[in-house]
Amino acid sequence: FEDMECHMNRGCVNDSDGKQSFAQSGEDMIISYLLHFLQKPISEVTYLDLGANHAKELSNTYHFYQMGAKGVLLEANPELIPELEQVRPRDIVLNRAMSLSQEEQEVSFYVLNGDGLSTIDYEEAQQACAQNPDLRITATYQIKTIQIQEILETYFPQELTILSIDLEGIEEKILEQIDFEKYKPWIIVLENIPYRPILSIDEREYKGRSFLEQRGYTEYAFTGINSIFLRRDVVEHFNQKRMSELQ
Repeated sequence: FEDMECHMNRGCVNDSDGKQSFAQSGEDMIISYLLHFLQKPISEVTYLDLGANHAKELSNTYHFYQMGAKGVLLEANPELIPELEQVRPRDIVLNRAMSLSQEEQEVSFYVLNGDGLSTIDYEEAQQACAQNPDLRITATYQIKTIQIQEILETYFPQELTILSIDLEGIEEKILEQIDFEKYKPWIIVLENIPYRPILSIDEREYKGRSFLEQRGYTEYAFTGINSIFLRRDVVEHFNQKRMSELQ
């Protein structure tokens, strides 16, 4: 049980290779394997973490920060910003909510007393509270918004490696705002199960799968919580180069 608690809550050391996972279900280790296999130097790795939550705990990107990469962390909950800035000073930390329209300059953000469940979607917050009577909305903040295209244009003039999206219900709407002709991350991580206070094993969702397949991605892995999508052309280019070297 101690090992299970470590894996679910704090991240565990994988004794086989000495790497430490901080993600909820080993997502960072899967991504690390892919980047290592595809020979992507850590110095070239960048990430955009939408809904960053804590600096380390349950983070899909802290492992890469620890290895020397850097990126942008967006977190709407102002209560979490000091921790993010203190623990990850190389990263750019934005206390913003994602905007779904150009007219939307500010939104209400509902903070729940459960990690990773706070949201701008009031109905989503209410549904989580209905699922678990221990949950409640503890605060509501008015947060300035930003659009995904503005983030990409401002902070990622070069290629984005990892896009992690955990925004409690609006992930697909954010994907639809991205200009994939101009910005095409190597790897995209999407939460793909509904919130449940129990272990969910037969309720996976398929958010973004059809949309991303049409834009050149394949679902490389599903961890039971998150889907990890990988750009096919990156793999095809690497495989052609590798086969040429082997010949």
